[in-house]
Amino acid sequence: MMAGLKSDGTVVARGTDAQSFADVLRRWNDLKQVVTGDTVAIGLKQDGSLICTPGRWEEQLKDLSGVERIELNMYRYFAAYFEDGRVLILEAPVGEDALAETKTWTDIRQVYVGDGFVLGLKKDGSVVSAGLDFNQLWPEVLSEQE
Repeated sequence: MMAGLKSDGTVVARGTDAQSFADVLRRWNDLKQVVTGDTVAIGLKQDGSLICTPGRWEEQLKDLSGVERIELNMYRYFAAYFEDGRVLILEAPVGEDALAETKTWTDIRQVYVGDGFVLGLKKDGSVVSAGLDFNQLWPEVLSEQE
């Protein structure tokens, strides 16, 4: 399914699964962003709260506030970026320890999720990582940058 945000803050959806979400999405309004996957649609409201189609992630997202931007990589993760620079990542192919570590990050502008690791681009241009130890994987590359 693909969804688009109209200028009035409502959603229009197209695609094979769009009909199953049509009744839910038709009631959404006051949005500033919408993302969709195979089985989920998530909307970011103007007030920084999230709305989600029933099922996947609904409980985890319903009480969040202060969200600035969202992204969904259909097969890898969902990320919510908060106004204060925090990031929440759900269902990434990394261990629980790595996901817990990302919850301590601040000033995050963007994330990249790989198999077993997460990289976070900070607002100052520096990078933080959780999961695999890149110093062990590519020590010669990292030492050249120092």
